Amino acid sequence: MKFVTFLFCLLILCSSGFAYDEDAIDSIMTTKNIYCSDVTLNCFELIPKYFHQNKIDSFLIFLDYWENHCQSFEEIIRIKILFSIYEGSFTETMYGEDIILYILEYKDKSRWDWRYSNFEREFVDQYDNFTKELADEILQTESLTEIEKLLAWLYSSHDLSFFKEIKEDKYNNTDLKRYYNEFIADILNTSEMYYSFSTGYWAPLGNNKLIGNHPSIGIGMGFYWNSYLFDLTVMYKMGDSKEQYIVNYKDSLIETNDFHGLYYGAEFGKRFFRNMHHEFDLLAGIGGEGFTVTNDDGEEGETYNCLNINFGIGYKYYLRDYSNTNLNFQIRYNIVDYNTDGGTDLSGNTISLRVVFGFSKDNRKNEMLRKINYEY
Repeated sequence: MKFVTFLFCLLILCSSGFAYDEDAIDSIMTTKNIYCSDVTLNCFELIPKYFHQNKIDSFLIFLDYWENHCQSFEEIIRIKILFSIYEGSFTETMYGEDIILYILEYKDKSRWDWRYSNFEREFVDQYDNFTKELADEILQTESLTEIEKLLAWLYSSHDLSFFKEIKEDKYNNTDLKRYYNEFIADILNTSEMYYSFSTGYWAPLGNNKLIGNHPSIGIGMGFYWNSYLFDLTVMYKMGDSKEQYIVNYKDSLIETNDFHGLYYGAEFGKRFFRNMHHEFDLLAGIGGEGFTVTNDDGEEGETYNCLNINFGIGYKYYLRDYSNTNLNFQIRYNIVDYNTDGGTDLSGNTISLRVVFGFSKDNRKNEMLRKINYEY
């Protein structure tokens, strides 16, 4: 009953030839709560009706009233674009950068079905069919510009990969193409957290070769930002040394083959190649590295630490399209200088190999890139 009164008042104004006065309409409805949902459902039915009856003044009155009460949303922007192309008054000033979000919403309408009941879906479908038919009719016009044709194809009954088509050079000087490029840049500049588990192999290269090679395991966490990555990593290397060596243990020189310790560092990367499944990165890091020696009684004693500066290269294989889940293979050259405080000379740098499993819990960024058909 609420929207019946609303319709009755508007119809009187339209049929009587009165100028549209929103304050006058609102004053008539002071005893009623007119919600945006009520206005929208009525406009879903009446806007197609007035257009087909060629009552363009009434069509525009309802469209203006709808926009004033509900602000701009996808269904309103859609009909404004189509009608302006239909009557030959289209300019790109009628939309802003949010047009890309409206287009995404239109192309993924099934996501928004929850907004309407089964009864309301009848009005929604009626309106959608109307805009498709109007777009189909517009496409019969020969004098359309490229951008008008693209928008008409988007809203028509034809199947068009809009986000593939907009990449064409013929749209380079349009606002729509500029908004699309800015939208992509904003997505790529969004940071996202990731986590990793790794296993690896640590190999000495100098006098420290007598320690031998050692397996390692580790964990990490960090974030991606555009083509950069920042990571905090902890690696634990394990196993006895290949040969006995001497260290200063609590002011006494002892011989041991014990060798286990941690690497902990801040690591950085810069992507220099990426496609859907493959990526190559330049890597660098700085942190601390050490090993701990136990005495003959098994008591942990001295820890020998040094600075670790490393650099290398990494290759990532992404397991799925538009996904952060990957296998990462890294090789790093580590500049270190162990000091055993009067014991065996363990000077020399090292090579480390890692196999890393990386993943992110938040895939919204990649999901958005998938929707706009972004090509790495």
